[in-house]
Amino acid sequence: MIQILSPLLGESEQEIRSKIDEAKKENAFSGVAIKTNLPHETQLEILARQKELKGVSIEEDIIREYPEGEVFSAVCGYTGEISSDELAKPEFAAYTSGDFIGRAGIEGSYEDELKGKKGRELIEVDAFGKEEEVLARQDPESGNSLILNLDFALQKKAKEYLDEGIKNYGASGGVVIIEKVQTGEILTSISSPSFDNNLFAKGISQAELAKLLEDPAQPLFNRAISGTYPCGSTIKPMVAAAALEEKIITKDTKILDKGAIQIGAYRFPCWTSSWGLAPHGLLNVEEALSQSCDVFFYTIGGGYENQPGLGVAKLKEYALKFGLMAKTGIDLPAETSGFYPDEEWKLKEKGEPWYLGDTYWISIGQSYVLVTPLQLNNYLNAIANGGKLMRPYLVSAIIDENENPMFNYQPEVIREGFIASENLAIVKEGMRKSVSEGIIYPLRNSKVAAAAKTGTAEYGEKDAKGYYETHAWVSGFAPYDNPEITFTVFLEGGGASNNAAEVAKKIIDWYYTEGQNRGS
Repeated sequence: MIQILSPLLGESEQEIRSKIDEAKKENAFSGVAIKTNLPHETQLEILARQKELKGVSIEEDIIREYPEGEVFSAVCGYTGEISSDELAKPEFAAYTSGDFIGRAGIEGSYEDELKGKKGRELIEVDAFGKEEEVLARQDPESGNSLILNLDFALQKKAKEYLDEGIKNYGASGGVVIIEKVQTGEILTSISSPSFDNNLFAKGISQAELAKLLEDPAQPLFNRAISGTYPCGSTIKPMVAAAALEEKIITKDTKILDKGAIQIGAYRFPCWTSSWGLAPHGLLNVEEALSQSCDVFFYTIGGGYENQPGLGVAKLKEYALKFGLMAKTGIDLPAETSGFYPDEEWKLKEKGEPWYLGDTYWISIGQSYVLVTPLQLNNYLNAIANGGKLMRPYLVSAIIDENENPMFNYQPEVIREGFIASENLAIVKEGMRKSVSEGIIYPLRNSKVAAAAKTGTAEYGEKDAKGYYETHAWVSGFAPYDNPEITFTVFLEGGGASNNAAEVAKKIIDWYYTEGQNRGS
């Protein structure tokens, strides 16, 4: 029988025999799924050869179908066949060989809600394995359904503009996140390049899986929650808020930018020096945010001459308060924590003491600072909403097969009250000026007044000309007067920060024009 099935199913005799043996270990009298998603022609041939294939049957089953698979795959995830190792564990007692379980994304997080209960039949068969009579039956129970916060049309449009930006700016990948300011509901979460999760639903072949796993673009990797990257100047609103809260500066404190800070033999330049531009001169905090002045943030981060700075301990304290050193707790598996260094870590990991220059670099989001795009978006969301760090979430409700509500998710505040509202107002105004009169030119003529901060984050090694490659970031909120959404666009290796801002402008403009004239 196995010799006949092997060429029909396109699987080796050993593969088929292994599946049968594994199933027998679990239950000698239970059926085993040898192959799923059979072509119609193969089904007909098996039926035509039933006399040679005693005990072999073709059964209907339900499989996942994902509309717009590549658009939603990072969020929805995929299912995969349960392994023999998993079947041996108590928590998988309700599963049998051949079952599919959630492996990633929402499929993985909500497996228990989605799976339902299997039906069972006790069947009498004759000596040849032919079914004679159903002796007992237990009907199956459908799994529950999930209602997501995602805006279907916005997700599609954001993916379109992101992929366009990745191509235009030579980026290796990218992320778009859009979050509701007051609640933490995720309207859009995109990681690109992506994959079609329908491949997994149909039973992915080893060749197809190997192609995805070996792809250097890492389509299975969710950059939005699992990737950690230097964030560059997008850290500056946090540093400004911390300095105001700790009374290191006031709204009116002015710091002189001469183009660089010189500490002994070490020079810490403002970004203007790299472009051959004049120094910013005297700036207050709003102006420093508007122009993204590095010298201002070196100074309030580490101190210089008569101006005290926060110091590494306080910087790390506020990174923790803003959620940059912990998982956000979003309802997805495989989320990664960010990283903010300190003296103890550097001594242990690098065998070096902490220098003032290290404090300067982390004050502008460089050196060892790493964040996920979701963490960055969520920290700026706390600035937009007046100081509430929300737990971002994707699933709004669970309903049964009759659409009766089983559970409704409510917004959750992780932390609040750690920054005075008047200090946040100053930071928000600086972010608005960064758009209206500062360096974020692409958003200046947007359809809605936005406030934002960009970041051109260096990474890797210097090239032959002495330059680093850079990630492009923009993160902000809109509308400015009554914030509704917080947005982040990240282009991995995407060059200058305004490349990300160009992508963000297209998404925001669509959302506040065409996006307002359709259903979600």
